[in-house]
Amino acid sequence: MTWLVGGLNFQTEHHLFPRISHVNYPAISTLVEETCRDFGIRYTEFTSFRAGMASHFRWLRRMGMPKTT
Repeated sequence: MTWLVGGLNFQTEHHLFPRISHVNYPAISTLVEETCRDFGIRYTEFTSFRAGMASHFRWLRRMGMPKTT
């Protein structure tokens, strides 16, 4: 799946460690998730491609809405 989507399933790891090879992302993701839990930081993970895409489109819709003051 990683090859198919170009590593988008490990976007957080890519941005935290941009110079590390993508083959290490699965192992790194476990460490990132544990570290987030230790520091009380929300770590969002989608278990399916469909769920990730749905979240992405909801975010785009939300960002496209006019600001209310």
